[in-house]
Formats: sequence, structure tokens, C-alpha cells
Amino acid sequence: MKKITRIWLLAIIALAVFANNSMATLVKFDFDALPCLGGPTAIEDYMENIYGSDITVTHGIVGDGIIPGILGPDHYIQTFPLLGSRWFSFSFNEVPITSVSFDWGVEASAFYAYADDTEIFRHKFGLWSSGTTETFLFDTPVTTLKFRGSRPSFEIEIDNLTVTPFVNIIKPIPEPATIALLGLGTLALLRKRRA
Repeated sequence: MKKITRIWLLAIIALAVFANNSMATLVKFDFDALPCLGGPTAIEDYMENIYGSDITVTHGIVGDGIIPGILGPDHYIQTFPLLGSRWFSFSFNEVPITSVSFDWGVEASAFYAYADDTEIFRHKFGLWSSGTTETFLFDTPVTTLKFRGSRPSFEIEIDNLTVTPFVNIIKPIPEPATIALLGLGTLALLRKRRA
């Protein structure tokens, strides 16, 4: 009986540790719920609602199929050529990311993507070009993603931005005291059953 009790106790402790350290799931932003021409504040609210923590959006507006862009007709994020902005960025302030992938499009420009100021993707000059990137995995967590075009008067676009939150910040390892209490409670239940 004592051997069975120990096995149960070890199994429960292992499950508790595993549950709190499981892999983070991918988070995808398709931007379809956003209004056309929504600015950084609308984009921030949308992304924070999905991601569950603070995100800062700089520049960027919501494009859609009214005047279809490269990634239309659904909604996407783009630069705003009328204001001369050729870049936009997303900063994951509280929970950085460990991977990213996205759909991209260029009107008449080159396209560049950066993770904390390090270039991760480049598409040389293209006329109405688009594609999907591979998944970029980061050795250290990344806070800011920046997307830039080479010409301010022509837009770049992204859609289906998919990231992996940094798991150690979201799900910390439980304290030893928590595991001990869980084990003691399990032992008490098992002894009560025997009696």
C-alpha cells in the first residue's frame, strides 16, 4: 500500500509541475474584427484583448477591401502613405514573444521586418507582391516587431500575425510550498480512503 501511495504522490506532483510549465500556444491576429482605417489605439485594444497583456502600436492603420490592397479583401495592417509613414511597429511590453510569422504585401516598395532592431525578413523591391513567411524562432525573447517599406508614398501590409508568448513569464514554476501542500492533501485523502 505504501508503494502505491508514493507512486500516486509522485504522479500528482509531476502533473502539477507539467501543467504550470506547458508550452505556450500560438496567438494569431487576423485583424478582421477591426474597422477600416482604425488607427493605433483601435489596433492596440484589439491585440490586447486577444493577447491578454499590454501592447503598444506605433503608426499603422487598418486596411480592407474597399480599395483592395495586396492582402485584401479582408482586413490587415498597413502603412499610411498619405502621412508619409513608411513603417509601423508592435511592442509586447509585459510578455515578450519567442516566435513570429506573418503574411506580407508590398505595393511598389521593398519590405523589411525587424525583431528588436535585428532584420529577420526582407523582400526586395516588388510591384504588388505578397507572400507568407516561415516561422522565425528567437533565441532570446523579443519585445518589438517593426515593419518598414523602402518608399513612404507606397504601402506595405501585414496580416495573420502569429506569435508565441514567452512561457516563463505567463506560467511561473510553482513554489515548493505549493507542491508540498498538494502532496499532503493527496496523502490525507488516500489515508481517509483506507480507513
